[in-house]
This record gives sequence, structure tokens and C-alpha cells, in this order.
Amino acid sequence: MTLNGYIDCLLHLPVNKKDNLVAPHKAVLLLTILELIKSGEIDRPFIPLTKSLEKAFKATWNLYVKSSGSFKCALNYPFYHLSSSPFWTLVKLPSFECRKEYSLSALKKSFAGAVIDEDLFQLMKDDASRSVIENILIKTYLSSEYPTHSSANVVLSTLAIFLLTVA
Repeated sequence: MTLNGYIDCLLHLPVNKKDNLVAPHKAVLLLTILELIKSGEIDRPFIPLTKSLEKAFKATWNLYVKSSGSFKCALNYPFYHLSSSPFWTLVKLPSFECRKEYSLSALKKSFAGAVIDEDLFQLMKDDASRSVIENILIKTYLSSEYPTHSSANVVLSTLAIFLLTVA
């Protein structure tokens, strides 16, 4: 898939809404992964469910999410529910049991981690593409100016930023 294809996926992530606000969990997890790829801590498309990921997720959450009380910092929600996106596949452990428990400890018992598409991983490694993805996620799901996202505005502003970075 191309960057444009992933932009479309990211603009249309199925997200929970509460009090007319878009749940930030999936965007925070993807931003966390972008940062871990940039730092070299994640060097392949496999995203392990580790303490390091938990710690980085919490730091990213604290950076972007206002402590309004509408949403709780919880890695388990986006880690599991991103599996409804075409680029995210959960990796089952041999001990996997099909159940509807989504606590972090239950996820760790059932899943080794997740795999993102190789194409998306390569885009996340590229500085210009990573910048576009970051801007899409922030402006669509985390900006107080966009409590419910407007795809057209996000795409236009992100494309303008992208054109400035590659020019």
C-alpha cells in the first residue's frame, strides 16, 4: 500500500467517542510506535507487548492528552482494537484462548505482540513519511481544534506540510 492508502486508513480509524470527543488511544499508540521506530528501539514490523512499550505509551499519552478525565491512559484498548485496521495483525501465543477480556495482563497471556504491514513500517522509518503520519494522527485525533475530525482539513494541512518538507 502507498502512503496515500495509509493516510486514508489513518483518517478513518474506527474510534470510540465520549462526550463528543474522539478517543485518542489508537493515535497515541501509533505515535508511540513512530517514536520507537525513530529511536531504533523497534527495528522490524513486529511490535512486542513489553514494559518498554507500556512506558513509552504512557509518556506519549501524557504529552498529548489533557487530563480531562474523559479517557484513561490504557494501552490494552488500542493494542487489541487496532486489529480492526488492515495494517495491524495480532500475533497469537500458543496459549491463546478466544475470550472477550481485554486487560493488559490478558492480552499478554494471549498475544506476543502485533505485526504492522511491511510497507507501513518502511514509511514509518522514512523521515518525510513519518512526519506526514505524525501530523495526520495529531491533527485528526489529538488536536483540541479538532474534537471530532474533519478529514478534508487534516489532509490539506498535512499535504502542505509534506510539500514543504520535500521541497
